[in-house]
Amino acid sequence: MKRKKNICSMLVLILLSLLFSACATSKQTSGRKIDEVKVSQIKDGATSLNDIIALFGAPQATSSIGNKTLYIYKYCVSEGSGIYTAYTSSVSRTESCDELVVTFNQDAKVEAHSFQKDNNR
Repeated sequence: MKRKKNICSMLVLILLSLLFSACATSKQTSGRKIDEVKVSQIKDGATSLNDIIALFGAPQATSSIGNKTLYIYKYCVSEGSGIYTAYTSSVSRTESCDELVVTFNQDAKVEAHSFQKDNNR
């Protein structure tokens, strides 16, 4: 009788644990996708600041170094998943980003640019 009661108690605990368990996933993006075809159109010494804005829009960030201006474009994807129970939880998150940095000289022409693509997506 006592053994039957213990088994029933364990079954109730297992059922309650399953009842209060959950899984969750999420995917978030920030910035605008950076078109590699448009990046290939950038010519150092020839492309103007206005050309860059026409191709990519307003930058997410700007910076100045001496008489040079930097435009920074970034596109990130964050993905996460989690398992939650009454007793424990497990969460994992990954983020991958593409980044374009364009350096302009004092004449508002592209002096240099770099594009880094995160291939983990």
